[in-house]
Amino acid sequence: MKRYRKYIKPYLGAFILGPLLMLTEVAGEIMLPKLMSMIINNGVAQRNVQYILSVGGLMILATLIMAIGGIGGAYFSVKAAVSFTSDLRDDLFSKVQEFSFKNIDSYSTGSLVTRLTNDIQQIQNVLMMGLRMAMRAPGMFIGALIMAFMMNARLAVVILVVIPLLTAAIAVILKTAFPRFTAMQKKLDQLNSGIQEALTFYTAQYDALQPLVTATVGDRSDEQAYLISVYEAAGNVKTALSTLDTPEWLNDLWPKYVANLDVMTKY
Repeated sequence: MKRYRKYIKPYLGAFILGPLLMLTEVAGEIMLPKLMSMIINNGVAQRNVQYILSVGGLMILATLIMAIGGIGGAYFSVKAAVSFTSDLRDDLFSKVQEFSFKNIDSYSTGSLVTRLTNDIQQIQNVLMMGLRMAMRAPGMFIGALIMAFMMNARLAVVILVVIPLLTAAIAVILKTAFPRFTAMQKKLDQLNSGIQEALTFYTAQYDALQPLVTATVGDRSDEQAYLISVYEAAGNVKTALSTLDTPEWLNDLWPKYVANLDVMTKY
């Protein structure tokens, strides 16, 4: 935790206000059902319009406070998470720039790209959800349990029975998901590496083809000289293309593509 203190300290206010404002939304969600039951039991049943209006006003006020708390909690949670991961990404990028050649060789480029993009994004999402749920989930659980026992203790016992079952189900899901998440990260590394290889290859291919493109759009006033320049350019392009470092998935097709240039160089 000490390692991340420097990323939290500049935005400590947002880290504190986010969860605290969420508690106001939780308090409102817990109180609204109770207020509604009071309207039905004491207002509608006894036809007391004044009581209905007064408690209804409290419900409107609680809803407004919930909205303010929810919006404020979401805003400060996002602000804290984005600021935290932005500083973390900057430091991580700076650290990668300090790598020795030995360090660079031990990591693939796709893996480093994944660390700087997808992994940082995952940290941001976890932090954002954590700040929203850090106080909200326990507060909702405790408050709802208390209110349930206050309204109907026998019915609330069902909640105590469901909790162990829900906990077991979540444990099974986590146990199943973690290995698949690790496999997905490895596939993502391979995808980033493949995209980089393809972009590098197509850029090199474009540069290699430029002499031929230039020759084909040249001056055609002297047809013989024009054809000779095209044939020479095609031969040079063939040599350049045959020496390109092709991606693995193109190893079988690329020699056939280069061989097609023989049509222009045989005559």
